[in-house]
Amino acid sequence: MKKSINLLMIPTDYCNMKCKYCFFDKNINSNNRMSNETLYQTMKIVLPFYERVSFVWHGGEPLSMGLNFYKNVVELQKEFSNKYKVKIHNCIQSNLTLLTSEMSEFFANNGFSLSTSYDGVCNDITRGNSKQILEGRSKCLDYQDKCGTIMVVSKINIDTLIESYNFFKERQMGFRINPYLGTDKDLILDYNIYLERIYQLFEYWAMDRNTNIVISSFNSIINYILFHKKSLCTFTSCLGKWASINYNGTIKPCNRYFPDEYSYGNVFDYTSFNEAFESEGFRNIIIKAIERRNKCKECEIYSYCNGGCNYVAMTENGGIENNNGSYCHYLKSIYKKIEDFLIEHKSDDNLNKFLKTQIKKSSYVGGKNEF
Repeated sequence: MKKSINLLMIPTDYCNMKCKYCFFDKNINSNNRMSNETLYQTMKIVLPFYERVSFVWHGGEPLSMGLNFYKNVVELQKEFSNKYKVKIHNCIQSNLTLLTSEMSEFFANNGFSLSTSYDGVCNDITRGNSKQILEGRSKCLDYQDKCGTIMVVSKINIDTLIESYNFFKERQMGFRINPYLGTDKDLILDYNIYLERIYQLFEYWAMDRNTNIVISSFNSIINYILFHKKSLCTFTSCLGKWASINYNGTIKPCNRYFPDEYSYGNVFDYTSFNEAFESEGFRNIIIKAIERRNKCKECEIYSYCNGGCNYVAMTENGGIENNNGSYCHYLKSIYKKIEDFLIEHKSDDNLNKFLKTQIKKSSYVGGKNEF
């Protein structure tokens, strides 16, 4: 029995919104839905073979499946977990505009965590439906202690980071920053400007003694520098640990676009999900990922990023086996800037409470400087 697997579940590619930067077809108005047969087959080949399974329900808009779909999910998971003693966690990444109080109570009672996306003060431009998203978040918080938030940063909102931070702070919304990684000329980032603005935000947050929120993008770097702990799938050699299952049962490396040469087959092809990692598609991607990582091994932050994300390498550098693009240079630079900041300010009483607590817990050695 394998220890754990993380599955990005795409029960539908339909979405009731049209965000400017979505990596799905912006014109999609599909009625594709995961059938009960596909759902059952997924549970059948996954749950008996792992000790822990994390399902991240994504899309499209996963709440468009309706509450009865998730009641069926819970019933099936209980059936298999009672028999095989597997530990299961469910998370839903949603725009929350379709969330009802009944849904929210059900998800809380059955251990589902919820997250959303909101682009700060520019949300009306990049995503729209700002009022409905925030109302959905409030419904979530009626029954749960937290609701995760992702802010996508593009050319449109790159100059509003501190203003957006104060917007989130006022509403006690911790958030994660995701850079726009597509090729739309109206959205694509200049990574020199991105580095400058992100570091400005980091300094602003780090020295904000009155802050009540954490920016998890910074915490992922800080936790590695101080404790050598990782959390993001993009930096943890995800192949064999993560996969995506589409509404029709197709298995891919993740929910972002990958050509068919990297398909792992279909859930109906297998009696155990482990077999997907013996497919030709998996071999294709892992051979190229290893080639890229071998090129990266001399990099000063290789132990942190492990050669980075396969999707980023493919879209930015023309192939999964390639590396050293703009995002790579950004990541090396922001990592070094944050590391230097921590060393310089390790005893600074003006740091925010989150950062001071982390440094106090740490025994990190940075060159000749010890925390």
